Amino acid sequence: MKKYKVVLGSVRTDRQTVAEGNFVRLNNSDAKELMRIGIVEEYKKPVQEEVVEEKVEKVEEVEKVEEEKVEVEPDMTWTRSELNEHAQEAGVKNPEKLANKGEVLKAIEEL
Repeated sequence: MKKYKVVLGSVRTDRQTVAEGNFVRLNNSDAKELMRIGIVEEYKKPVQEEVVEEKVEKVEEVEKVEEEKVEVEPDMTWTRSELNEHAQEAGVKNPEKLANKGEVLKAIEEL
């Protein structure tokens, strides 16, 4: 059973009479006939435009933050694995073969 809005007159059900402007639950066959003659219309939950707009704003904000990401410069406080990963992303080939963190940092700077 779906929810319908009474738009003209009233609708009598087994349990009650529902006046114009109110909502009633009807089975499909009853609803189809009442919709055909214009007494009820299917209730459609309104879209909450404010929520949609708020979500769009948040997505735009996240995209803006992602665009503005500040490139963090690696330094000696980074672990060797972090430096190696950063070096590979920067274009250093096989940074794990370099002797120490200093050499990895130097290789990154030379790019």
